[in-house]
Amino acid sequence: MVEVIRQVCRWIRAVLRRWKIPPAVWKALLITAVGAFVITRWDFSGSPVDSTASQRTDCPSDVTRYFAPGAEDAVLVEAYHTASFVVTICQDASGALHYDGRKRGLPVTPRTHIALPAQKDPFGHVARNGTFEYRMTGSRLVVTNSGRVLVDEAATLISP
Repeated sequence: MVEVIRQVCRWIRAVLRRWKIPPAVWKALLITAVGAFVITRWDFSGSPVDSTASQRTDCPSDVTRYFAPGAEDAVLVEAYHTASFVVTICQDASGALHYDGRKRGLPVTPRTHIALPAQKDPFGHVARNGTFEYRMTGSRLVVTNSGRVLVDEAATLISP
């Protein structure tokens, strides 16, 4: 790691010399950048700021009650809404992902709601139930059955 930093610094110095930027100017820029980084990472009590602690959001209890036992402590990964559905992705303490999909504006019943194990893939999250596939890409919800598209709706991130 230290060697990588040294190589980057050498490259930056070479670029700055080529552009004929005076050393006093680039040193001031470097000090300002380091100072800004340190200020954003440390609180004034002298301890590092834990950026993940403030971002942890519990998965809603009306969602976790449909997950398998042991997933009650799940944290919210993402929640979306489309024109017709609300989709919530949560992760439990073991690292397992859970998909919760429900019809908007209707009471939760087996016909309007599904809770499934999910996986991360390069495009977002996917949950499978037999031949049905529920894919949340971050901008779209696509539900297919045996490869035939049943739902394809634009999605809006609502949390976190």
